[in-house]
Amino acid sequence: MQRQKKRESVSIDAGVVDAQKVCSDMSCGATFVQEKAETLVFDDEYWVINESYSAKNVVLATGAYDMLIKEPYIKLRGVWGHRIDVTTTTQNCCSVHQHVSISPSKNGKIAIGATHNVHYHPEKNKEAYDTEQGRAELLQKASQTMQLENVKVIKDYTGLRSGSFDYLPMIGSLVLSSETLLTCKGSLHTKKPDYSEYVYYPNLFMINGSGGYGFVLAPYLAKILTEHILHGKNISERISPARFFARWAKKR
Repeated sequence: MQRQKKRESVSIDAGVVDAQKVCSDMSCGATFVQEKAETLVFDDEYWVINESYSAKNVVLATGAYDMLIKEPYIKLRGVWGHRIDVTTTTQNCCSVHQHVSISPSKNGKIAIGATHNVHYHPEKNKEAYDTEQGRAELLQKASQTMQLENVKVIKDYTGLRSGSFDYLPMIGSLVLSSETLLTCKGSLHTKKPDYSEYVYYPNLFMINGSGGYGFVLAPYLAKILTEHILHGKNISERISPARFFARWAKKR
């Protein structure tokens, strides 16, 4: 039986997000400090960062890179992405998603992107990512959906997104594994563990594992976490980092 050709998904009501401007607008009015965090220590009800900054609540948003707090049950997979902005005389009126995502035309430019080369990790691979080859693959895949005329690549965006191994995000408090293993020995191997019995780091949270859907998921997850920190609203166990501790503890 001949397989049917995969049909593209087309969206008329869609747009291109200017990530840098969105982040700038969201941080307006906040004090923004860009510094590599080397140490994170809890001292007298406050977290101390690099022995220079203190905060009552800390949210870890480290993506697929190493976290400051090392916990064996937290494992993330890197999801490499590549997007290019191109100029073209071809006009596209809507967002198209098939082999790659192709944006609507805006001022003669089109964005083409994909979750690309999923096995590449900038800290693990010996060789640097081949941007030229990535461009060629994106354009070749885009050509299977539409014919783009007079194309010129004007900008590349590459980055490592974080994904979890069950494909759901991770948001909420971090389980302190060493203490929980000691205090919850009898209940670690139950079929449905009680996460409320676990020992957690004080006022330490994480938001991670959005994979390639960060623009869709991250604002929603941030709202959930904000309501949890400020108003004590519960977070679903399905997306709690504690679910990975429960699985890891059973295997031990």
